[in-house]
Amino acid sequence: MQIIRDPDFEQGEAWLLRGWYSNYTHVLQNGVVYLNVSDNAGTFWVGCKAQQGSMPHGWSQAPPLQNTITFTGDYKIFLEVKFKLGNWRFLKYPTQSENNLSWINFGVAFWFHRPGTVWSGNDSQMVVGAKIVWLKYNGQTVDKQTQDIYFQGDVGNDLHSLFDVYDENPANHDWVTVHVDMTPCIQKAMKHWNVENPTLMNVEVYLETIGGEGEVWIDRLNVYAALTSEPPHSLLQNELVYALILLIIIFACIIVFKGMMGK
Repeated sequence: MQIIRDPDFEQGEAWLLRGWYSNYTHVLQNGVVYLNVSDNAGTFWVGCKAQQGSMPHGWSQAPPLQNTITFTGDYKIFLEVKFKLGNWRFLKYPTQSENNLSWINFGVAFWFHRPGTVWSGNDSQMVVGAKIVWLKYNGQTVDKQTQDIYFQGDVGNDLHSLFDVYDENPANHDWVTVHVDMTPCIQKAMKHWNVENPTLMNVEVYLETIGGEGEVWIDRLNVYAALTSEPPHSLLQNELVYALILLIIIFACIIVFKGMMGK
C-alpha cells in the first residue's frame, strides 16, 4: 500500500515546504527538495521541512497522504529516502541551551493520531522519528547521536520517540539511499508510551540546527506499507490447522496400529 503521494517530488502541489525561525531556505525544483539551515547564535532551533499530511493541534496542513494507515500489526511500514549532504559545520558552541551542545539533524518524522483523542485539539499525539544523520558538538568533538531518545515536547506535549536508522557518515555531495523497516521503531514507541492502534497522519523530512549550518538535497522520499508475512491472526489460524492435522495423523496411526495388533 502506497502511503506517500509523489515520492519523487514531481508534483509540487503534493508537498508543503515550510520553516521556523530565520536563516533557512527550502526549494522544490526539478524533482529535488533542497533544504538549507544556519544558526550562529546558538539560542534557538532553526529548521525547515517538506511535509505531506496533517499536523495536530491545528498546525500546518499539507496535501493529504495517498493513504492513511492504522498500525495494528497486520502491516509493516517501510521508509526509503535518497539524499546527499553538503557543507555541514558547527558555528557556535551554546553554553546556555540544549545541554551545552550544538546540533545538526537530518531525519524523517512520522506523526500518529492516538485513538480517543482529538487530532486538531490539545491532546498529545505520538511522533516516531527516523534519525538519518544527527551530529552533536560539545565544543571539542563532533559525534553522532545514536541512542534512542524519548521525550515529551514543549509545544503540544506530543510524545516523541527517535531512533537511529543509518550507521554511516556520508561524505559531502555523495548520493545515499536508505531503505529501512520502521516497524520495530513504531512498536518500541507504542510500548514506551502505552499507545495502541495509532493512525499515521503526517510524514515530513526535515533539516534543523542549533549552533550550526548545513544543506541537504532529497531526491526521493517514499513510505509504503506491506502485509506482514505472518500476521498475528493468520499465524493463530495456521497453528490451529497444524494442530488439527497432527491430531488426524495421530488418530490414523492409532487405528492402523490397533488393526495390526488384531491380526
